[in-house]
Amino acid sequence: MAKHSQGFWQPRILIGLFLIAFGVMLILENFGFIYHFNVWEWWPLILIFAGIHQFTKPGKEKNFIGALVLIGLGLIFLGNNLDWFDVHIWDFWPVIIILVGLGMIRHTGLQGRNIQDSDYLHLSYILGGANVRNTSRNLKGGNITAVMGGADIDLSGSEIEGDEMILDAFAFWGGISIKIPETWQVELRATPILGGIDNETRADTDRVKKAAGRKRLIVTGTIIMSGLEIKN
Repeated sequence: MAKHSQGFWQPRILIGLFLIAFGVMLILENFGFIYHFNVWEWWPLILIFAGIHQFTKPGKEKNFIGALVLIGLGLIFLGNNLDWFDVHIWDFWPVIIILVGLGMIRHTGLQGRNIQDSDYLHLSYILGGANVRNTSRNLKGGNITAVMGGADIDLSGSEIEGDEMILDAFAFWGGISIKIPETWQVELRATPILGGIDNETRADTDRVKKAAGRKRLIVTGTIIMSGLEIKN
C-alpha cells in the first residue's frame, strides 16, 4: 500500500524531536554536564513549530497570517524566557482578539471546503479544529493530526479502495472523532498515552452480509493526553 508523506515538518515528528531533545538535556543535567536547565523556558518552541507547519501545508491549506503570528509570538516569548529582552506576556492579550477576528474571516471563506473527495486524507489541526466530510469512493489511507485542537471527520459517505485502509491518527492535547459506515470493520492499533480510544461502532449484520466484502479500517498512531473516538 502506497504511503503519502507530508514531509519532515509533520507535527508528530516535531513534537517527537522536541521530547527527545528535552530528555537528552535532562539526562545531561542529571549527570552534571549542564546546570540549571529549565524545560518550561523552551515551551514557545511549540508555537514556532506550529507556525512552521502552517507554512508547509500544500496549496490552499496554507495560512500565512496564522503562521507568522505563531512564529512571532513564539520568538517573543522564547526571547523573554531566555532574557534576550524584557516583555510581559499579558501585554499581548489583544492578539487573542486579532486571532479571533482572523479566524472568523478565514472560516467564512472556507465554509465550502468542509466537503472533500480526496482519495487520501492529510488533515492537520493545530490550535483549532474543523468538521470535514469526505465523499471519496476510492479512499486509500492517510493521516489526521490534532494538536491542541479537534477534528471531526465524517467518512460515512466514503468507500475504501480494496479490502482495507490504514488511517494514522496523532493527537496531543486534542481530540479526533471519526464517523464510518456500518459495513466497515475496525481494527485498532493506536497507542493511548494518558488518553483514551473508544470504538463505538455497531455492525449492521444484514448490510454486511449483502456487501461484496467487508472493508477493514486499520487505525494506527498515538493519542497523548487526548481522545480518539470511532463511531457510526
